[in-house]
Amino acid sequence: MHKKKSLIVIAPGACKEDVGEVFLAYKWIEVLSKTFDITLLTLDLKTKHHIADNDLPIKIIRFEDKGMFSGFERLNSMMKPWYVSFFKDCRKWLIDNVVTGDVNCDWVHQFNPFAMRFPCPAVGLDLKYSIGPVAGGLKNIDSFKTEMGGVPFYTKFRNFDDLFGRYAPYLKKSYNGADFILAAAPYVETIINERFDRSNDITVINEHGVDVVTPAERRFDSPQLKLLYVGRVVRSKGLRDLIRSFKYLDQSKFTLQVIGSGDDLENCIQEAKDNNFSNIVFHGKLNRDEVDGYYKSSDLMVFPSFREPTGGVVIEAMSFGLPQIVCDLGGPGSIINDDIGLKLQVTNPSQFPRDIAKAIMSLDSNRKMLIEYQSNSLSFCTDNYLWPNKVGQFAELLLDRIGR
Repeated sequence: MHKKKSLIVIAPGACKEDVGEVFLAYKWIEVLSKTFDITLLTLDLKTKHHIADNDLPIKIIRFEDKGMFSGFERLNSMMKPWYVSFFKDCRKWLIDNVVTGDVNCDWVHQFNPFAMRFPCPAVGLDLKYSIGPVAGGLKNIDSFKTEMGGVPFYTKFRNFDDLFGRYAPYLKKSYNGADFILAAAPYVETIINERFDRSNDITVINEHGVDVVTPAERRFDSPQLKLLYVGRVVRSKGLRDLIRSFKYLDQSKFTLQVIGSGDDLENCIQEAKDNNFSNIVFHGKLNRDEVDGYYKSSDLMVFPSFREPTGGVVIEAMSFGLPQIVCDLGGPGSIINDDIGLKLQVTNPSQFPRDIAKAIMSLDSNRKMLIEYQSNSLSFCTDNYLWPNKVGQFAELLLDRIGR
């Protein structure tokens, strides 16, 4: 029996009880632990669930959360003020244990944070390391800026990402010195090339996956087409444009279920009220089983987000064979292909709702296409987004690099 290769994983957040990038890092590590002997360097965040010692067959090295803003969830999520101390503690552990040769290490990989504004603790230590999947960096579309409204002050730090990438020493060295990088979508590869002067060894793998693929018994023969929106409700997700598209639709032929909450929810509800769109129902935030129920019972997912870095809900919907309409931008634009859905070009707030309506009507008049999308979605998701298949691709990539 071959001895497993030794992999040190850096993930300040990794837990099966959490959501977002913390949960995703856990899923990647869970599958990789079947192939590698893993040592996880992580952080016990004050306001988050933590990975338990017996959750996975791995060794866990924990560091203390020394952040000063633990009560501010959104600020913590974006700025991660605790990362400076984590970087120092993690780097010191690598120097004291791996560089000295006391701990065996064939490779180091950092999963999160996913944003491209955080240096890797392994930089400059003569260790083989990789980073990712990383995402973010999408810009707002100028024609929508007047409707974006006010945003929290800390979100404006995104505007400095290009500057940090070009001039922050450790960050620049981290990306230029990595043996390879995982990009969550093709647009990320472009940003990395521009921001860090790096033009090779970038592999595109979306960070999201699913545990199962669930065929739904939908026949698309109802007089009314049941539309679904799932996602956070902020202006850039395009829900307001989807609601406005109902001005150009026959109201008797469509219903829309909206699942999610956020800063733009009240505006969206008011938009529906002002136009008497009684066939649009807002559910707010629902639990996992309830969301899955709507994935199964709906006919078409419409997710017109025009600044979507990855698109986890797109993959979730695909796992239920749900046909989709998305924007040809960011993560969704790279997830959906012509065999499983329609992709829209984003124009401006006056034209975009018309384009959404046109796409909906085209699929309503061609139900056979919806049946094809359903079948193709299931097979495509099985091949590309089931966790064992997806992370298995990455494991093979790692083994190949270690073998070199």
